[in-house]
Order: sequence, then C-alpha cells, then structure tokens
Amino acid sequence: MPARANAVSAAVAALAAAALAASLARAGDDPIDGAGPSFVPPLPAPPAGVSGLDLPPLSDGATGEEAQQAAANGAAALAATEVGDTATAAIANQLEAARNFCGRIVDRDYIVDCLASEIGALADRMAESGDYAPVREQLEQASRSLSDLAQSNRDPDKPRARARRGGPAPQTSSRPLTPTRAEALDEVLEGAATILEEVETTLLRSTQQGDERRVHFERIAEAVGSNKVLLRSL
Repeated sequence: MPARANAVSAAVAALAAAALAASLARAGDDPIDGAGPSFVPPLPAPPAGVSGLDLPPLSDGATGEEAQQAAANGAAALAATEVGDTATAAIANQLEAARNFCGRIVDRDYIVDCLASEIGALADRMAESGDYAPVREQLEQASRSLSDLAQSNRDPDKPRARARRGGPAPQTSSRPLTPTRAEALDEVLEGAATILEEVETTLLRSTQQGDERRVHFERIAEAVGSNKVLLRSL
C-alpha cells in the first residue's frame, strides 16, 4: 500500500508540473511590450481569447481629472459641423495621439491595424455632415483600407490583441488588433504609408484658395502625414 500511495503522489506531482509548464508556455506566447516598466497600472481585462499589449504610461504630468476633462472637451469639439480652430485642433490632436499610441507598441506586427482602429474610432466621433464631412469620409476610407491590408496579411500563429496603456490617461485600443505576418511586414508598412499619403494629398487638394476650410484641412493633412512618417520609420 505505501508503494502504491507513493506512486499516486508521484503521478499527481508530475501532472501538476506539466500543467505549470504549459501555463508558462502559453504566457510566453502573448506579445508584451518589453520596453515598458515592469508594473503597468491595472486596466479592464481584455475579452476571453484576446491577449493584451501593455504600453508604458505617458509621463506628461497630467492628473486623471485633467485627462478626463481634456477628453470631454475633445469629444465636444470633434462633433462640430463648422470649421474652427478648436475642432481642427481636436482632430489633429487625435491623429497625433493615434501615432503616439500605436507607435509605442514594440511588436511592429500590430501597428498597422492599431492605426486602422484608432483612425476609425476618430472618424466615428466626427459629425457626418458639415464642413468636416470630407475629412470624416477620408478617415473612414483610410481605416477600412488599413484594416483590410492587415487582415489580408494576418499572421495565423499570433493572437489578436488589445493595446493598453495605464497611467493618468489610460487608453485601450477600440478593438482587438490583427497581427501582420513577419515576412510581409515591410510591404504592409509601405502599403499603409501609401494609403495615408493618398489621404493627405486628397485633403490638400479638396479645397481651393480662399476656401475657409483650406487652412484647417492643411492642419489635419499634416497630422495624417505624421502617421505616414511613423510607418516609414519602422
């Protein structure tokens, strides 16, 4: 009997060790931003089956209350139907925020779909009619094209993942992001840059000299171009 009990104990221990090893192996498959700090403030857990890409918090000195107020002000400005400095700045700032958020993801395979997600989320918050309607249309089209590009070059061996940033201005990507196959990444990055370059050019050409919208569209086109520059720098 003692020999049998010892055998059972040994079997249980072996199973536990195997389970632990499998758990550690699975954890190693999740893409993690190795450049960030070891501690990231807790954020809502991603849905089941979706990994998380943790980005280091921004260190701009803003408090949580200030960040919330800035977000509220920006949301109101994005819904504007008439051109104005405040609304234009809000759109440009969101495009630059998309560049900064997605550009901090160490695993480059997720960056193109991250930009698709962030640009699409921005377009969704803009007014469907009015002076900024052509901008919204261009951003929506860019988001779809970037998403299609990432999807058609998806890496089937890597999980979809949400990018998350903690700190006083926490942010989570609006949806799980699709990774690009490593062997296609350079081509996909250049294709994505070309998509944004076309948006930039279209916005610059969409207004005539003397059109009140011209200077505003130029500012927004410049912000789109900053995302193009990011892609070509990777």
